[in-house]
Amino acid sequence: DDDDDDDEDSNEDYPPFEETEYRLFYTPLETELDEYLLFQETFMGLMQTNPPAHGKLVAGLAPPDAEQLQSILAEAELRRKAKESERLAAQGGFAFSQQAEVPASFQFGQQ
Repeated sequence: DDDDDDDEDSNEDYPPFEETEYRLFYTPLETELDEYLLFQETFMGLMQTNPPAHGKLVAGLAPPDAEQLQSILAEAELRRKAKESERLAAQGGFAFSQQAEVPASFQFGQQ
């Protein structure tokens, strides 16, 4: 019986990986899709387009589930900001349209 357990863990039952034209084709799910951002967009979209359905969806959440939902949305927001930052960096950074005049001296505490 111990030999049967070893056979179950063996990779001999699986064919070797082969590069085929189908394996070289990438689907949209294998690209830059971020599941956190997709969830956030869908969740917020539901909140804006159908508030009653959104309310029913979240009303029955237990506190641990509500906390997990909030942490997922917070992670999505961090990823959204990081993606925006990467996009700005790739464009050469943020371009300021006005040149502000910098004062030669500062006087703090006086009005």
